[in-house]
Amino acid sequence: MTTDRTTQYALDVLADKIVAGDLVKAACQRHIDDMKAAEAAPYRYYFDVEEAERIIDFAETLTIAEGEEEQPVTAYPFQCFILGSLNGWRTKDGHHRRFRTSYIQLGRQNGKSFLNGILAAYYGNFDKYKYGQVYCTATKKDQAMIVFNEIVKFINSDSDLSECFKIHEHNSTIDCKITHSKIKALSGDTKSIDGFRPYLGIVDEYHAHKDDQMYKLLEGGIKKMKSALISVITTAGFDLKSPCFALYEYCVKVLKGVASNDSQFIYIAQMNESDDMWTPENWIKANPILEYDRDALQNMIPIAATAKEMGGSTLRDFIVKQLNMWIQWTN
Repeated sequence: MTTDRTTQYALDVLADKIVAGDLVKAACQRHIDDMKAAEAAPYRYYFDVEEAERIIDFAETLTIAEGEEEQPVTAYPFQCFILGSLNGWRTKDGHHRRFRTSYIQLGRQNGKSFLNGILAAYYGNFDKYKYGQVYCTATKKDQAMIVFNEIVKFINSDSDLSECFKIHEHNSTIDCKITHSKIKALSGDTKSIDGFRPYLGIVDEYHAHKDDQMYKLLEGGIKKMKSALISVITTAGFDLKSPCFALYEYCVKVLKGVASNDSQFIYIAQMNESDDMWTPENWIKANPILEYDRDALQNMIPIAATAKEMGGSTLRDFIVKQLNMWIQWTN
């Protein structure tokens, strides 16, 4: 019997076939435990394999345009776990998506904007929800445009996909022709989304947000929506007083069983406290993409050596951005 890709990743992580930190293992164990719980009638949720596979299959129809030549997307197992979990877990009553908020923390260059771009394109046009609102938000317009531009690249590199969308560069909007939904990039002018109802609200690089106003405005707009998602995908940051760090700490409690929240998806890639931060194999725990790109792992070795030797801000940047660890740092 073939196991679906979401569950297979969880099983492989728990069997130590894939390098992962304790918090990723906890996320995988949560998936397996919830699948067992779903067999009992009182449990509100179940895992729909077809829905999980559908969004992964969609991702693998896309094309990566960046680089010397275009190439088809092949979703890495950790990306399958994230996408499959978000779309596969459903309510038994009504088949609505279980997860309404998502916190994903990955090291730099692990495809954060790529993942959000897939979510935006899929929920914008291929999820049967009509007249939906999809927002790519960040503190600055340039940052908000990173996810927006990922979607644009997907569309422009596929003639079939380009027939399903219409891009308006002048106001950073994409029309979704099948569902009449709209995808829009928004930045720090939070008043512009007050009162809106996001079907998908993307909060990019939440660590850079000084307050939680953008997040709360998006979250407030989904209260009456039966299926909606606020997606946070970020690296760690330097400000332990930020709303992102508070959300990170809360999510760690959920993964450890100290707090409970069935509607919050969590995937935090980081090393364990006992791990030697100078051992390259441990870096995979914060950068799951390195499991499948050993050249990139080798390229990190001189970067680490330089950071260790130089210390100061260079070392702090390496620890926070490459190793995905929160450190307080003030100028």
